[in-house]
Amino acid sequence: MKKFSKGLFVGVLTVILAVSFPFTAYADPDTPPTGDVAIEGDLSIVIINKTDGEYTGNINVSLTCIASERQFSFDLGLSNVLLEIPYERTITANTTYTVAFRFDRAGYVILDKRNLPVNRLHITASGYEAVWVLRDVNAVISGDTGADIGQVEADIPTDLEDVYIEAHRLWNRFLTLAITMANDNDNRLIFNAYHMHHVTMSQNFERFTHRTADDFIAMSLFERFLWDSTYVRIVDMLHMGEFDTFFGSAENYRSRAIGQIAINIGRTCQETAAAYEELMMWQYDYIRANSTVFNFITGVNHRDSMRGETGEPFSFDPIEISEERAADEDRIIQSEIQEFLDELPVPLGADDVEYEANIWDRTIARLSANWFTILLLIVVFGGLVGVIVYRKHNEIKEVGED
Repeated sequence: MKKFSKGLFVGVLTVILAVSFPFTAYADPDTPPTGDVAIEGDLSIVIINKTDGEYTGNINVSLTCIASERQFSFDLGLSNVLLEIPYERTITANTTYTVAFRFDRAGYVILDKRNLPVNRLHITASGYEAVWVLRDVNAVISGDTGADIGQVEADIPTDLEDVYIEAHRLWNRFLTLAITMANDNDNRLIFNAYHMHHVTMSQNFERFTHRTADDFIAMSLFERFLWDSTYVRIVDMLHMGEFDTFFGSAENYRSRAIGQIAINIGRTCQETAAAYEELMMWQYDYIRANSTVFNFITGVNHRDSMRGETGEPFSFDPIEISEERAADEDRIIQSEIQEFLDELPVPLGADDVEYEANIWDRTIARLSANWFTILLLIVVFGGLVGVIVYRKHNEIKEVGED
């Protein structure tokens, strides 16, 4: 009983000590964490209905804090959806929320003023005012989004060459399909990769643009997806010094440069995956013809965008770099082969070969001169072995043996 009481006392004491120490919660590294002291901010949401009154239902909004995973869920009613009356409430501030929507009827999306899907918002103690646009999916896909909302596609004048006009057409088609894809919660895994690997992606973004890693981190996951999948990762492959590996053929390009992204998109959005592949095959032809990557978002290729403020030419040549790398690898291989050969035993010289030949000649001559004696020894030895085997096989004993 005493042992039990002592054990119970130790257990209770351990629990008390454990809960008396503070625990530190670590938030996502690319967003400010919620402070230790709860801070609240006022959230205001205005819905601009661009469906010509077709959508008259509620819109459920779900906010999830990425630091604490605490959720806020609420409905935007008819007064918010049809009359543009702001929805207002107070929630925990100094943190970032992921945003998800659920509609009473399918076929609708929520975009921001730049025509980008709404999937995040960051609220501070000063509050957050959101102006979101409700649109019909078919209108977004057809490109009928109106002139009052900003665009993110490259502004390519119509007086350019046909090849750039084609790029603009392919980009707009992919962008509108990607927007509808981003508004579907079933595709959240596609965009989570741009959250999980944001460190490497932001470093490459800074390396291949005149912007900073913080600029990349400040983007929504959808914007990161556009920059990385259509431009940054392709430029990175061009700088690896393995041109033929990624761009030597259309098959190499499809499988090694864009294949995995197309597969990921195609798991839920085959039409968007097809539009992505068509767009990026235009990119392949452009790279083969110009040895640089076209930026569909800015309308400027990598070589021209890296000239800088001084206007000095950007002299990077991916094919030349690839050939130099291949030559360096060949030199390394040749060096390793030579080192291996140097470690092998030194071969016989001419004198040594002649000396060994003389030895063998003399040996063969002696054997030839004594062939009868050698043959006799073989016969005698063979006979002796035969007798021994015969005796053992028939168990014959010598005289005097028991």
